[in-house]
Amino acid sequence: MNTARTLPMTARFVEFESIRIGFNQLDNDAVKQLNRVTDATGAKLVISSSWRIGCATQERLDVLAHHLKLEGVTGEVIGRTPVYVEYEHICGGLLNDLPRGLEIQMWLLKHPEVKQFVIVDDNSDMEHLIDKLVRTNFETGITEKEADRMIEILNRT
Repeated sequence: MNTARTLPMTARFVEFESIRIGFNQLDNDAVKQLNRVTDATGAKLVISSSWRIGCATQERLDVLAHHLKLEGVTGEVIGRTPVYVEYEHICGGLLNDLPRGLEIQMWLLKHPEVKQFVIVDDNSDMEHLIDKLVRTNFETGITEKEADRMIEILNRT
């Protein structure tokens, strides 16, 4: 949702229920394509990007969801994947960077009702979930081609 075009833009501070957080503006073309995907499939949004780090509480995630709405995103944000340090107790010590594919898998294990999903990112650290990744380019964000691929993956039975 952030692209090379949006990086130079001034960050916006969003206040929602007395919490104020700064976010980058989103790429309008990427927003349009994401909306096309959620409109066509009914997909919900789970944040697995670096945005998840600053949104560790439900209240902070609500601020992010409000920001996305202000930027024109019509899909519903239903959660965020964990950050590896939240799971340090599992391994008995501090974990090094965990590939996000494993963090996504942790979220999926807690949500067995999710049967179909797609991962959208400009990185490829998705491990065993790589076949669910639609990799975008940071220069352009989600294009029509990537949106079509996302819809295809979400509509598989």
